[in-house]
Amino acid sequence: MPESAQTVPLDTPSSTVSDGVFSIASLFVTAQSDMNRVEQRMMKLFRSDAPALTEISEYLLQLGGKRIRPLLALLTARLVGMPTA
Repeated sequence: MPESAQTVPLDTPSSTVSDGVFSIASLFVTAQSDMNRVEQRMMKLFRSDAPALTEISEYLLQLGGKRIRPLLALLTARLVGMPTA
């Protein structure tokens, strides 16, 4: 593995890194506060005047999918210096 691939930012919690290699779970930890805002926004967007649709949407969101793209977008924004808040 190239040396640059093993570089870890200084502000990264050591518990998220194992020998300089990140796991997907550690990336979620790194962007946890941003991902919480994404989660809240998704819940707000999927609410409906029809209670049954809101219930179905909440159920689908609780299954845990649809998180990788927002995570990658947030991490990419951080990488290029864009504010994520």
